[in-house]
Amino acid sequence: MTSWGIHIEGRVQGVGFRPFVYRLAREYQLCGQVSNGPDGVRIIVNASQAAVEAFTQQLQSQPPPVAIITQITCVEVDHVAYPNFSIVESPLSGTPKLLLTPDLAMCSSCREELSSENRRKSYAFTTCTNCGPRYSISKTLPYDRPRTTMDKFEMCPACLKEYHDPTNRRHFSQTNSCPDCAVELTVVGDAEQYTSAEILEKTVSAWRKGEIVAIKGIGGFLLTCDARQPNAISRLRELKHRPDKPLALMMRTNEVATFFTTRPAEERLLAGIEAPIVLLAPKKGINLPLTQIAPGLDRVGVMLPYTPLFQLLLAAFSGPIIATSGNVSGEPIVYEDEKAMEKLGRVADVIVGNNRSILLPQDDSVQAVDQRGTSVFLRRSRGYAPVYLPGIKQLASENLLAFGADLKATFGIQQHGNTYLSQYLGDLNSYTSQFHYQRSLTHLRTLLQARPKTILADLHPNYVSTQLAYELGAADGIEVQQIQHHEAHFAAVLLENDLLHSPQDVLGVIWDGTGFGTDGQMWGGECFRFSEGEMRRVSQLNYFPHFAGDKLAKEPRLSAIAIAGDLPEAEALLTEKCTPPEWKIFGQLRRRASLSSSSMGRLFDAVSSLLGLCDTQSYEGMAASLLMTAARKAWNTYGDLGAYDISLDAKGQLPTTAIMQAVLADTDTVGVRALRFHLTLVDLVRQVADQQQIGAIAFSGGVLQNILLV
Repeated sequence: MTSWGIHIEGRVQGVGFRPFVYRLAREYQLCGQVSNGPDGVRIIVNASQAAVEAFTQQLQSQPPPVAIITQITCVEVDHVAYPNFSIVESPLSGTPKLLLTPDLAMCSSCREELSSENRRKSYAFTTCTNCGPRYSISKTLPYDRPRTTMDKFEMCPACLKEYHDPTNRRHFSQTNSCPDCAVELTVVGDAEQYTSAEILEKTVSAWRKGEIVAIKGIGGFLLTCDARQPNAISRLRELKHRPDKPLALMMRTNEVATFFTTRPAEERLLAGIEAPIVLLAPKKGINLPLTQIAPGLDRVGVMLPYTPLFQLLLAAFSGPIIATSGNVSGEPIVYEDEKAMEKLGRVADVIVGNNRSILLPQDDSVQAVDQRGTSVFLRRSRGYAPVYLPGIKQLASENLLAFGADLKATFGIQQHGNTYLSQYLGDLNSYTSQFHYQRSLTHLRTLLQARPKTILADLHPNYVSTQLAYELGAADGIEVQQIQHHEAHFAAVLLENDLLHSPQDVLGVIWDGTGFGTDGQMWGGECFRFSEGEMRRVSQLNYFPHFAGDKLAKEPRLSAIAIAGDLPEAEALLTEKCTPPEWKIFGQLRRRASLSSSSMGRLFDAVSSLLGLCDTQSYEGMAASLLMTAARKAWNTYGDLGAYDISLDAKGQLPTTAIMQAVLADTDTVGVRALRFHLTLVDLVRQVADQQQIGAIAFSGGVLQNILLV
């Protein structure tokens, strides 16, 4: 008999992999052991070569549902005669080299337990090896209970029996607990002691009275209220300082079908282990105050209750709730019970916490589905981060740390062949956001023992993220390389689609709000040609004056003035949007502007303003979202109305002024003009591709989160 060492890499911790190996080894009547290690799962078995090959094949072909195997190796090792097969304690030494498991939504088995007769009926924190918190509670690796925030909870005899039972789905479940060794619900700031049942009842009662309840979920607190009460929603908006930005709904599966039209791809996303918010089309005449929930929009964000607590609450409430990030607008999500009263006390009437600590807070992820049934990320966070994206290849042999931009901040780590992408970390425009960013980075670096050889940063010299990169580089003696924003967007699409070594040239259409260009101007409407490993800009939206700094992005009327300020046909519309002194000042700023912009995002803002949809936006992308909504309604009514008759200019550039003139000259409805604007951009991409004689086109940038444009 020979001993074999099997090493499995990937997302193989926190997913029930060791119990799976144990059961399979018993099935094959193999002796040996299995353990977690910093680099994955390690197995030693006594077997013939034929038996170990069959065993390894089975490991690879039928792993646990949420596992991802990236590599499996099997080699002969020094023989040890094992009397049986066992799960042994994880070794702590070694460099981490594995895919971290994200937080997982409640599985169907645990969901069924909540309402059936068993000892976990109505227990708000039931989990198993297939579901529950993972990344948000991990202190160090490998993933075992003593190295998570579950370390302070001692399992009762019944849970311990399950934990050591190979036939039980809670075999080696590190988050295992029950009402006898419970994670306990609390009412933060209330000295009175409540049972879990009383807290559930108190929460539901508060919703029915139109009150706001802050509830601690997997990634942090959510602010909730009855989604059918306009006054409650209006009060939440006022206290949260969120006047217009759409609010997400949480509801049970059967209620989704009542309120929304869904397609198979959307249903799969809703029910998946990641449980993101999914943008759905509401049915006509439903009993929901949509103007308060998603003002001016034709899609509403919806998610299913992804924790046992939310499932219990919604079952008792029998209706949809608003479920939005537990913060005041512009601040990171609150995740600590101790700070909940300070941060959320003036917003929420009731604050429901618990004594299981969150180490890594995360907002809910948001996705939309385009006409092809392809999902598009609008926010990548809980359920996905910091997971490797299938298909990404290692770029270089050395380890890298990449800082993102200041808006929708994230960071990425490439370590020993694996790629890790952080959760959405908000906008770095406040001290608390910056602190949250640095804390998340420090935690993941510590978890992975990441020692980057090179740090990558945005080209913009004034980005907070760029400055943080240089501070870290100086402190640790690491070289910092700056990358042009839109070239990074393009490179990401090429990498994700394995096109970096494409034999054919690729056209990159990279449209967003802003990015510092290599010529010192503000880019945002760029077209690149990628050929033989090099990229060069071949077209762009024609430059227009960039003035008023960040105010330009916040007030679409200023974008309209910047782009159409010297067009006689626009003057009457533009002067209506300003006081006489403002019109004079803005005109002077426009004429004196030393900075130019090619931002497609600002063009969307300008068109939205000129069509009377949005002059001042209270959230990023508001003007473009309203424009897309108007265009989509026209598309659904009329279909393809055709683009405006506009050609690239003599230099092959996208003609900003001509686009604006066409929109202004059109006398049709706002929706029809909005649609033709979208179709014109599509046609201009065709013209650039024809001119460059390129058939492969890659798209990226914030503007390409526009589902209609996609």
